[in-house]
Amino acid sequence: EVVNRELLPKQCEQLGADHHDTLVTRTCLGNALSGQGKIDEAVAIYQYVRSTQERVVGAEHVTTLTTRMNIARMLYKQSKHQEAEVLYIEIIRVQQRVVGAEHPITLDARFSLCTVLYQQKKYVEAEAKLQELLAACGRVFDTGHPMIDAISHLLALTS
Repeated sequence: EVVNRELLPKQCEQLGADHHDTLVTRTCLGNALSGQGKIDEAVAIYQYVRSTQERVVGAEHVTTLTTRMNIARMLYKQSKHQEAEVLYIEIIRVQQRVVGAEHPITLDARFSLCTVLYQQKKYVEAEAKLQELLAACGRVFDTGHPMIDAISHLLALTS
């Protein structure tokens, strides 16, 4: 956190607040704050980064989608599961169009959605999506991939 807070003003001055590297530093600061449990502060930083990315590179750019994923994860950590679910659905819809339904970042978002559904006790919906996700991951990843193991574990909990 300290390093990012020290670096940020220098980058803003030398590169500009909208520069990619400056936004990466802001994201790293958000990640550090999240890791320290400072979720509200992390969300504020991610929201700033998202709005800047939407203006600079567009709402459907992969980096913007990644920032939106960070926001969804923070909503999950705050137990705002319904809000996280809505955001994950939006993200997945765009990711499927932009990078494809079986791209690893889309698969990660789909798994996160299943986790949110599980937390809301929407077991039937979670199980159906997990089955679809397991099939997709089986086509993309080798046996024993950590995501396949995580899906199998969550499937066992929903059954």
